[in-house]
Amino acid sequence: MAIQIFQKWLDDASRTFIASQFNAYRSLVQLPIEMTSDHSTIVITNDTMLRQVFYQYLNLLKSQRATDLIRTALNATYLSDDVITGNYQTDILRQSTRIMPPIGRA
Repeated sequence: MAIQIFQKWLDDASRTFIASQFNAYRSLVQLPIEMTSDHSTIVITNDTMLRQVFYQYLNLLKSQRATDLIRTALNATYLSDDVITGNYQTDILRQSTRIMPPIGRA
């Protein structure tokens, strides 16, 4: 069940980036949130930090002229009754064509 909930969250969050809707993204995020990539881990503790990260990622998508963002949950685990952690892969597409290698790992 955790992976289905996580996948829905990933889908909802991805739509906010494609639509450039920070407020919709903010409504999906419970702070603090820890985000780990292949290169670093950041802990976002406030709206200012979340907004900065959102717009940095949005600018990356725009610079690549991305038209779609597909995130696929690879695994998910409950940390508590209302907190899930998981890993996912991101595919950034332009007109159904991957424009950079997949991001993420299991």
